[in-house]
Amino acid sequence: MDNWLDEYQITAIAQLAGLPTGLPTPAVVVGVIINTLLSLVGVVILVMIIYAGWLWLTSLGNEQKILRAKKVLSSSVIGLAIILSSYSLVAFVLSALSHASGN
Repeated sequence: MDNWLDEYQITAIAQLAGLPTGLPTPAVVVGVIINTLLSLVGVVILVMIIYAGWLWLTSLGNEQKILRAKKVLSSSVIGLAIILSSYSLVAFVLSALSHASGN
């Protein structure tokens, strides 16, 4: 019972399924970290857009609150555009690196 992976043939099953069986490469680890961070920032931006909508709905016609909601909304949309462009750039770079390394 030294190696439970071999005992249950998990490595062989993973190979048959086409799943990676070794340790991930540094590029994969960096890619996962970057994708996770971008996803978390995307969630924060979604919350900010919802918050801006809440501010606008509860402003009751107050111009100051409407202006604040518009600023939060426009900043959130700009942030979303930056996140989407950085996500696509990271995906392209990681794809190119993966293709260049033969993986």
